[in-house]
Amino acid sequence: MATSAQPVTAKASTPPQASPLVMRIIGAVALAHLINDLIQAILPSIYPMLKASYDLSFTQIGLITLTFQITASLLQPWVGYYTDRHPNPLVLPVGSICTLV
Repeated sequence: MATSAQPVTAKASTPPQASPLVMRIIGAVALAHLINDLIQAILPSIYPMLKASYDLSFTQIGLITLTFQITASLLQPWVGYYTDRHPNPLVLPVGSICTLV
């Protein structure tokens, strides 16, 4: 008995496309993250200028770094927890501006 089997063809599915609004939000978050990382990278590069301009010792420069890094490390989880519970679209730009200041 001969049976002819039909080949099983899977429909080509296209991956879902993100909306332009979602892509703009992702781009804004990525830009804010880039700015934050750049600020953290720029601070050590200006240490020689800070040392010369303000007559700082290496200990004082180290304390600047310690303060900056500990503040960022300790506050990030708390701010993240808070903003997960109380979403506000202004938190991201305000946080970036506060980092610049």
